[in-house]
Amino acid sequence: MEIFFFTILISLFAWLILSPVVFVWWFFDPYAKNRFSKSHGKIAMVIYIGAFLSLMLIFSQGIEKRKVQIIRLPGIPSKLLKILPLDNPTHDVVYIGRIVQRKGLHVLLKALSLVRKEMQEIKATIAGPADHNYLRKLVNLMHKLGLQCAIEIKEPVSESRKYEVIRQHKVFVLPSLRDYTPNIILEAQALGVPVIASRVGAVPKMMIEGETGLLVEPDNDDDLAEAIKKILFNGRLRKRMSIRAKEFAENFTLEKQIDSLESLYKLLLGD
Repeated sequence: MEIFFFTILISLFAWLILSPVVFVWWFFDPYAKNRFSKSHGKIAMVIYIGAFLSLMLIFSQGIEKRKVQIIRLPGIPSKLLKILPLDNPTHDVVYIGRIVQRKGLHVLLKALSLVRKEMQEIKATIAGPADHNYLRKLVNLMHKLGLQCAIEIKEPVSESRKYEVIRQHKVFVLPSLRDYTPNIILEAQALGVPVIASRVGAVPKMMIEGETGLLVEPDNDDDLAEAIKKILFNGRLRKRMSIRAKEFAENFTLEKQIDSLESLYKLLLGD
C-alpha cells in the first residue's frame, strides 16, 4: 500500500513540474482515471500493474498501445513451482478462502450433491475465515443435502499448511459470484492442481480454459457439477492439466514481476 501512495505522489510531482510522466496505473486505484486525464499530454509510458481489468479503460483515454507496459499482479512465490504435485491425491475437491456469500460456496454444495449421485465416495474440503451467519446457512444446507460425510469444513489454515492441503486434492474449486484477482487460483496451479473457477473478474486471464482448468458460469450448480465430474472422472485430463498449470503459473512469479519492472525503468533511463 505504501508503494501505491508513493506512485501517486510521483505522478502528481511530475505533472506539477511539467516533466514527462511515467504513469503507474494500479488496478485497484479509484482515482487513476482522474490523475490520468491531468497527465495525459506528458505521458511517456503507462505501467499497468494488475490483471488486465482496466486496460480497456486506459486505451479509451486515447493512450497509444505501444506506450502501455503490463506488470502482472497478483504474484506467487517461485518456491511453489518447486513443489511436486502428488501422483495420487487422497481427496477430491478443495476450496480455501473466505467463507462468505460472494464466494458462492452454497453453489459448490449443490454441485457436489449432483456429483455425488455418480460418485458416492466424493470427499471435499472447505477451509478459511468465515462469516458466521453464512457458515450456519452452509451447514444447514449441507445437512439438507445429506453431505455431512462428504464435506469437511475447517478453520483457517496457515500459509505453509495451506499449500499442503491444496496438494492433497485433485481439483481446486473457486465458485465465486463476484471476484477480482484471486491469488489462490495461481497458487493452486503452481502446485500442479487444476482449477475450476467462475467466469468473473480477472479470473479468465489467470488460467487457461481447457488447459489448466475449467471456467464455469457463476451461480450455476449444474455447470459446476459437470466441470467437477469432467476432471475427477478423467485421470489423463487431470494429469495433463496439472503439468500445464505449473507451466502457466511460471508467468506470475514475484521475481518475474520485479525483473519486468526493473527492466522498464532501465529502458526509460537509457541503461
